[in-house]
Amino acid sequence: MSDENNKYDVFLSYSMKDRDWVGSFVDALRADGIRTCFGMEDFEPGSRWDDELQDALRTSRALIVILSPNNTDNLWTCFEVGAAVAGQKRIISVLTGNLDAHLIPPLLRPYPFFRESSAVAAGRRVAEMVADVRSTERLTSVPAAREV
Repeated sequence: MSDENNKYDVFLSYSMKDRDWVGSFVDALRADGIRTCFGMEDFEPGSRWDDELQDALRTSRALIVILSPNNTDNLWTCFEVGAAVAGQKRIISVLTGNLDAHLIPPLLRPYPFFRESSAVAAGRRVAEMVADVRSTERLTSVPAAREV
C-alpha cells in the first residue's frame, strides 16, 4: 500500500485509563516521524468521531494494541483488532507492566507482542518496526503468539 493510501502509519488501540502512558508512547513515535492516530484530537472538529475512527483505522498501515489490565476484555479492542485483521494490517501488541501473557485476548494471540514498562522505549521499538513496514510495504502475520 502506498503512502497516498495511508493517512497514518499506526492506529492505536488502548484504554483511556492508560492515556498518560500512551501519551508518552505517542510522543516517542512522533519524535521518530511516525504518523500516529492517537484519538479525538486527531479528528476534525465537528466530525463524527465514529466515522473518523473507522477511517483512521482503515487508512493506517498497522494497528498497535497497548495491552494492560484495563483493556484485555474490552469490546472496542476486539472491534479494532477485527477491523485490522479484515484490512490485512500489521498488528503489534505492547504489553505494559506485569500483564500476564495468558491474558492476551484470543484474537491477538496469532500476532507478535512484546513487553515494555517504559513508554518511550516501547515507542522507539515500534517506530523501528513501522519504519521497516514502510520501507518494505510488507504486511505479515505470525502463526502463533510469541514475544518479539
